[in-house]
Amino acid sequence: MVDQTKVNFDLFQGTVFTREVFFSSVLDHGLSMTDGPLIIPPNQVRTFHNQFTVPNIDVTVLAVGPHMHLIGKSIKSWAVTPTNQTIPFIDIPDWDFHYQGAYKFRQPIKLPANSVLYGEAVYDNTSNNPNNPNSPPQWVWVGESTTDEMFLIYFAYTVYFPGDENIVVATSTVKP
Repeated sequence: MVDQTKVNFDLFQGTVFTREVFFSSVLDHGLSMTDGPLIIPPNQVRTFHNQFTVPNIDVTVLAVGPHMHLIGKSIKSWAVTPTNQTIPFIDIPDWDFHYQGAYKFRQPIKLPANSVLYGEAVYDNTSNNPNNPNSPPQWVWVGESTTDEMFLIYFAYTVYFPGDENIVVATSTVKP
């Protein structure tokens, strides 16, 4: 095995401004779920949704982190701004348990105040799902165990500062 680690150093002279970055699952299987509870009967494919309205402040979104377990089939998230513009965040049509983690954007995304965040997740609790840990399929509900399920979408964000959307964070994309 060959190590292909890269380290890039950018040296900057001048004033550096810092802001607190938050990492929160504002789209979750609790308070923001619109058609729960997250219970998946055996031999069923179920779709669930969640939504959250951004408070009255512009934010800069740096990354998104979807989180599901083994019977997750697909997950996606997007926002709709007060002017009806749709901003896509992530769309994983063929979920894999190992895709959990944060996906940073090449450039930060400005999200206007009062935008609405949306999430949609599909769960396949049938014997057609090769990742289903139960044979035959059993009832599945929210829980911490890998054989339970979750529907969380984390966001890394900070308070918006003019020009944030012009910052280049990553110059290449990494696919799961």
